[in-house]
Amino acid sequence: MFSHLLCSCSCLFPVFNHRYKQLWQSLGYHKILSARPPMASIMVPAAGQLLAAKFTHRLIQTACANPTAPILVHLFSGGGFIFMGWVFQLLANIDTPDGRKVLERIRGVILDSSPADVTADVSSRALVAAALGRPADGIELDLPWLVKPAAAVVEGYFKLPFIKDALVDKDQSWLDSAPTCPKLFLYSDADVLIEPKVVESFMQQQEMRGSTVYSCKWQDSAHVDHYRRYPEQYKQQVQQFVQQVLGGTQPAETAV
Repeated sequence: MFSHLLCSCSCLFPVFNHRYKQLWQSLGYHKILSARPPMASIMVPAAGQLLAAKFTHRLIQTACANPTAPILVHLFSGGGFIFMGWVFQLLANIDTPDGRKVLERIRGVILDSSPADVTADVSSRALVAAALGRPADGIELDLPWLVKPAAAVVEGYFKLPFIKDALVDKDQSWLDSAPTCPKLFLYSDADVLIEPKVVESFMQQQEMRGSTVYSCKWQDSAHVDHYRRYPEQYKQQVQQFVQQVLGGTQPAETAV
């Protein structure tokens, strides 16, 4: 049996979530446990952590109902990265052995346009783009009257002690609690919200923790736009990764 988690960030609207669900269904996986945390839950850590706790509970219930199912994680952008960091932390520190068992069953993690580059500049562009439902590319040039004030507000917000602590925790959860299973990074030179050097630095960190790292870097696809621009190549990368980490395991439905 197989359980697949599709964790997406707030900048992915329902139509995009549906597109990725169709991708996994085309590979034979028809039951997906998904989370779509809103931007507010990422910017307000207490709210995000509460949602992560609820999702973790759902995940543990699903895993216990399917005790032989391997688990894959497919996350998107900084929001998905932060959210799953909280989930990993909760699984590692839960009072019962169920959390640790779930962590051990995670066989692979796919990071699309991730990890998170949480700076005032990047976050303000992401917030304005998400609020307007448009890509972040060039938004600081098109709408400087919105982006510049947003950046000033976000910069002050990030200096608040509880937010500074939360930003440290987001990285620490991936260093201390994330499974050391193989990881596939899908990213681009043209991404204005996460620079390749940030992705590649995090890839090195994960290798040092013991993870086998795979990657595919495009030259011209925008943030979380790789699948739309290169659907066949993206699907091939995902399919090869699944085959690599699961071997001969065949997909089967699991309850959510």
